[in-house]
Amino acid sequence: MKTYILLYLLIIVNIIQAQEPKIDLSFRYENSKQKQKHYQLLKKCIDEVTENQTKYDVKYYSLDLDIISNSKFQKIIGTTKIIGKVTGESINYVELNFWNGMTINNIYIDDSPTTHLDYTWYNDIVKINLDSTYLNQTEFEINISYNGLPQNCPYGIFDFNTHLNEPMISTLNEPFGARGWFPCKDIPSDKADSVDIRVTVSNNLVVASNGLLRDTIINGTTTTYWWHEQYPISTYLISLAIHPYAQFSDWYVYGDNDSMEVQYYVFPDKLNDRKAKYSKTVEMIEFFSSIFGQYPFVEEKYGHAEFLWGGGMEHQTLTSLGGTSESLIAHELAHQWWGDAVTCNSFHDLWLNEGFASYSEALWFEYAYPSYSASDYQLYSEYFGSGKIYIYDVDNENLFHGGLRYDKASWVLHMLRHVVGDDMFFNILKQYYTTSKFQYKSATTNEFIDFCKEISQMNLDKFFQQWIFGEYYPDYSYSWYNTKVDNGYNVNLTINQDHDNTGLFWMPIDVKITTSSNHSYFVVMDSVKNQNFQFFVNEIPINLELDPDNWILKKIREIDSSIAEEKNADGYYLYQNYPNPFNPSTIIQYELPVDCYVELTIHNLIGEKISNLIYEHQKAGNYKYKWNGDNFASGVYFYKIMTKSIEYGEPDYLQIKKMLLIK
Repeated sequence: MKTYILLYLLIIVNIIQAQEPKIDLSFRYENSKQKQKHYQLLKKCIDEVTENQTKYDVKYYSLDLDIISNSKFQKIIGTTKIIGKVTGESINYVELNFWNGMTINNIYIDDSPTTHLDYTWYNDIVKINLDSTYLNQTEFEINISYNGLPQNCPYGIFDFNTHLNEPMISTLNEPFGARGWFPCKDIPSDKADSVDIRVTVSNNLVVASNGLLRDTIINGTTTTYWWHEQYPISTYLISLAIHPYAQFSDWYVYGDNDSMEVQYYVFPDKLNDRKAKYSKTVEMIEFFSSIFGQYPFVEEKYGHAEFLWGGGMEHQTLTSLGGTSESLIAHELAHQWWGDAVTCNSFHDLWLNEGFASYSEALWFEYAYPSYSASDYQLYSEYFGSGKIYIYDVDNENLFHGGLRYDKASWVLHMLRHVVGDDMFFNILKQYYTTSKFQYKSATTNEFIDFCKEISQMNLDKFFQQWIFGEYYPDYSYSWYNTKVDNGYNVNLTINQDHDNTGLFWMPIDVKITTSSNHSYFVVMDSVKNQNFQFFVNEIPINLELDPDNWILKKIREIDSSIAEEKNADGYYLYQNYPNPFNPSTIIQYELPVDCYVELTIHNLIGEKISNLIYEHQKAGNYKYKWNGDNFASGVYFYKIMTKSIEYGEPDYLQIKKMLLIK
């Protein structure tokens, strides 16, 4: 028992520690007016795709950066090469996203700095006039040289900081910060096929980035790190983490002769601690690969690079971490599938990234701690506020709203799992990840919904409409009673949807009926304001629960329930105990219309008899019995009365009621 309690506490601690949120860039604004401007900026970016940007696809980025950072001066000097392919009929200019707080030195074609392309720069869009008209399916190449200090860019984070008096430089582009430090088509759905990142820093620094390290070149007092990402990548997932890191590795072995290095870049003073805290990462890669499909970037690497911001960011192949909880590590790793390999088409669809990664935490804990279910984990992610998961408008709203895009979105997947069944749910996830339509590409919410319907062959429109595009949650109340029939009992259940702030929910609901010897399970489809259901059980029911295993994000309460009818037609009556709740004693009162044999007993929550109060022949009349719960733990108990006109005959009257002992 002690071991179980310690395990449970460990799980709870990990869940609490996991509340290391995605960084909300609004932290940098000191008042509501500045914050409102920030949200308006995000709104503009979400819907900013220009007509010209729909006519070409980025194939390749090459970033060459000199980063100068000392106690007196910070600056980057860069050149970005972009190769694009025309997808429209033709284009003679290209529009790129680039923050105008930087300075452009030159724009030229191919690798010829002596050539110059004309451009205009307005509202952080650079319009570059090409050297000719490029027709459909032809490629063009442009180079932009620039310099500046991206630290003040309002779109994202390019942070010049220190840790223990050593430089700590890091980037965080999500959602639109890439344009702050290199010109790009800053749209999540347009993934470059590959990226080269060459960064020159002083010799004492280590540069960690995406993909594989191709080369390290010492240039006297500086060193150039050349990273190459060979898989398709969105601009918001390109990253830099620069510090005099300590490094260590582990290995993910996925075949007899196949393995992938898992690399860690950590603060030297945290080395031993991080070796312990990161020790489960490889097992997590193995687990997620088994249920989702092979780790997406297995020909490169996975790893962590520490930075100074709380929480984490799922940079492709190398997560940036500012925390160490087990849940956070699982969350950011899961993003390699959900967000990096399959990316939300736009940030309107952000739940496809964050909800999936959040539910992956629950799946990991369910696997790693067998006594702990995903439903248990989800209870710590309940969100009962307003707002819709799908992002229609970010005015006055945090794009990374934890309750909506993380918690409630994870509940959508949890509920979907139960609606379609375990086998079908994991089949949907694996096929969604591995299909060529989505893998290394992007998906919209409607595409995911259509895919779920296609694979499951179920009509899930109402399910997704209410949970993704609608608001709130079902607020259930229910009551029930039973009636004796020839060979058992009919259980009559009424379910009410009491919410007034949203439409009626269409949901399958599990019903658990407990008798003295077993449990019976039923599923009802509830879809109206008030609905009645009837079930049959062989024995007298002593308890009924709705959604006992917590598969639905809901509020629920039992009202006016009686396990048998309140008044027997012959005049028998069992009163509700009083006081109720009670501590430590309560009065049980009943009424007998005739002389009879009476048995009064107490039962625990699973129906076991724990106390015999009365077994005797009694005269007609009104009786009271005081039951003392001193020797019993707090909880729900049931008291049952059964009367017989003949001592060993069939019952004339049987009724059970619920009471609550609170100490």
